[in-house]
Amino acid sequence: VTCSLGTLANGASATITIVVTPTTTGSITNDAAVSANQPDTNLGNNTTSLKTKVTLANLTAKITARPSNVAPGSTITVSDETKNKESVPAEASITEFFLSSDKDLGGDTFLGSRSVPPLAAKQASAGSTTVTIPPGTTPGTYYILVVADAEQLVDETKEANINSKSIKVTLPDLTVSVSGFSAAIAGSSITIKDSTKNRGAVPGGGTTTKFFLSSDQLFDGADVLLGSRVVDPLAAKQTSTAFTVVAI
Repeated sequence: VTCSLGTLANGASATITIVVTPTTTGSITNDAAVSANQPDTNLGNNTTSLKTKVTLANLTAKITARPSNVAPGSTITVSDETKNKESVPAEASITEFFLSSDKDLGGDTFLGSRSVPPLAAKQASAGSTTVTIPPGTTPGTYYILVVADAEQLVDETKEANINSKSIKVTLPDLTVSVSGFSAAIAGSSITIKDSTKNRGAVPGGGTTTKFFLSSDQLFDGADVLLGSRVVDPLAAKQTSTAFTVVAI
């Protein structure tokens, strides 16, 4: 490109703007040279060069908070940070979440998504998403995968940016212990103190604790039901203690 600057007075300057549209990533070198019809006292400063990096956005995502233990069918909140790590802006995108048996994306259970606004260079977007663990999930160790720009709405230097955090799918574990008596007369009433505890790492729903009279320490169909009590839902590691009067 050649431009005529006309006559420049001593100490004056002129600015030329050239707009180019890169077609690929990499580096563009811009060279400029100036010449005049009259003698120049210093030809060494008549040329200059500048390199420009041509790049795309690069969206990444990481999970910043999630429960360590969950029950099948439970609803949980997953927090993430989606960031544009490059030096150019990124258009709006979608971050998606999956439940996986490993750290690789493929054939996994979709949990949910959130919309991410356009991000400036180096800018991050933090958000929380409510998701539900499928009710039929077998207890075990899983991974929540977070995928930046999962719908590939943004051209990036690196696609399929995936991060993960482990999560344990488990169930409540209810136990019971009794005390308050050592002997009883047939036909009499006794008071039984029991402690029903959820030893699991996830909450349990409401239950019923029942009391039976047995000739041994094995529970079977020959045992006689004495009474019962309703136990309210128990949080993880919570205990419910109560007294129940039964007749022998």
